[in-house]
Amino acid sequence: MSLSPERSEEEVGELTSELSSQQNRSDNGAVQSFNIPIDPFDQDDMEKSHTEMSVRMSPRPSSVVAREGTWPFLSPRASKNTVIDPEEAYMNLKDANMIVRMENAELIKQEDAKHGSKKTLGSLKQKKEGPEFPPWVINPYFATLKQPNAFWVDSLILILMGGLIGLVNLGYKYAITSAPQAYLTIGDDNDYPNSKATVGFATGRLWWIGLGAGTGFVNAVAKIILKLGNHVGFMGAIQMQKSDPVESLKVVICTIISLVGGSSIGPEAGLAAIGGGIASFLYTRVLKFTYDEDRRYKYYVLAGMSAGFTGFLPSPILAVMMTWELGIPPAFWGINQLHALTLFAMAAVPAAAVFFAIEETTLYDPLNIQVPNADDYNPTKYAFAIGILFGVMGALLAIVYYLICNFVRLAFVYPKRYASKYFGPKIGSIVINTLGGVLYGTLGYVMPLTMGDGAFQIQGIISSSEQIGSSILAASCFTNILTFWICMETGFVGGIFTPMLATGNLLGAVFANITGALPSVAVGCSFISLAAAVIPAPLFLVFFSSSLFQLGARGIIPITTCAFTSQLLIGGIGLLPLLSNNWASVLTSKNKARFRWAKKPESA
Repeated sequence: MSLSPERSEEEVGELTSELSSQQNRSDNGAVQSFNIPIDPFDQDDMEKSHTEMSVRMSPRPSSVVAREGTWPFLSPRASKNTVIDPEEAYMNLKDANMIVRMENAELIKQEDAKHGSKKTLGSLKQKKEGPEFPPWVINPYFATLKQPNAFWVDSLILILMGGLIGLVNLGYKYAITSAPQAYLTIGDDNDYPNSKATVGFATGRLWWIGLGAGTGFVNAVAKIILKLGNHVGFMGAIQMQKSDPVESLKVVICTIISLVGGSSIGPEAGLAAIGGGIASFLYTRVLKFTYDEDRRYKYYVLAGMSAGFTGFLPSPILAVMMTWELGIPPAFWGINQLHALTLFAMAAVPAAAVFFAIEETTLYDPLNIQVPNADDYNPTKYAFAIGILFGVMGALLAIVYYLICNFVRLAFVYPKRYASKYFGPKIGSIVINTLGGVLYGTLGYVMPLTMGDGAFQIQGIISSSEQIGSSILAASCFTNILTFWICMETGFVGGIFTPMLATGNLLGAVFANITGALPSVAVGCSFISLAAAVIPAPLFLVFFSSSLFQLGARGIIPITTCAFTSQLLIGGIGLLPLLSNNWASVLTSKNKARFRWAKKPESA
């Protein structure tokens, strides 16, 4: 790095005074340590020239330490020794820019004290007329052709891994769809779910009750044999950025058992386990990289999950969006957005290519779903307002959703305790799981539209909503919520996402029948209205609905207002923690400190 021979005392004083003023503004004197490259624009100097300093800053959730000349959160080539806790770390671009300015001033001051000369590190002074943020932060390069070429190595591996995951997704789809579609349409029910005669009140099959009981028994035994206890859901796995291969295999097996038996849970948990498990196994047991291994492990797992999600979504870009929006922002673990999205796509696109080369459709595919009059879709100028109304509907439905959730939890508190007390933990879990199977089978007999994850019934509900009738659709909607929470509470393994889509679709059909709303608007908005209230991925949901129902660019308008309204009214204003709190445990426990918002006792 070159040293500037000229620099005035006024410039040095200005920079050092800025450091002092920033230190004086600290509220509690918390110290955070960073190692920052002397010249972030020089890639070679980034590795060989760095200094260490302690910067006194305003309070943050936790201290953050980055080592070996790395730029915290923002470096395109962060070191393998970077230590960042994504749940606690917090830093925005303005703070990062201030650190650079303070670092430069401190370096100048140190060099002057050391050499007693003005001819030191003048090139590092902050220019007043320069941009507020370093330009390389906005669009840093990541696919360097210099050694060690990690990006290109990872890209090749992710492409091959994605193709493998696509093949596994194909087998998973056949396993979870073949049997349910066969027994739901067997005999006189070959018109299921397109006619009232097959989905009306108590028009199911009595043997579905036995099927549910058997599924619950087999699922419980499989969990005992596999030693599968409480496990992290697919959204939690994305947030944690890790996946255990053995645990993932257990989840896949139990999810297949649950879905084959017709339980009202989603397949996405198994798909996330497939992608994350294969990626984790490949990285930890086969590749065993030593360069930047922690960070690379994270994006291998997330890329694998993106590839796994292509098994049920219409397009691989939706799988990338789902992983990106539900996950920790890439800047928090050391790479930029474009880098992360590129790696996710490297796995998701090959997975979809292999899948579609053999099978024409995924679980949710435009080829399977046709919305009436979608080709003539011409929304009115007030379509955005209609979307807002459906968003309010989704928020209200979310409140009912969690009320039923806590009702089910409360109902099973004492049965679980007594079963474990009198039969032991293992036999007790079998009893509860079998009881859950009996209940969902019974509810399936009473309301046949509640059987399964809901993907198979979507087309029938959309095209035959008037023939089925609003009363049946409304009853099926709320029964579907009840069935889902019974399955989750009694030990079945699966996802939360697709049952939400089915529930929203049922209630949307009711509103379309009653109000006469344009089917394209009603279907597109209601489909994601409940999920948007609970799952913080509105962009993914908007493009998922519009691409699934092929509504075009203007069709996105009401769906967008619906998704963001629903998310705002539940998640945005803070109702979600209150609604999702385990009220059953609170109400049946003497320890009232289990309220999530309860004030923590002050430490001595």
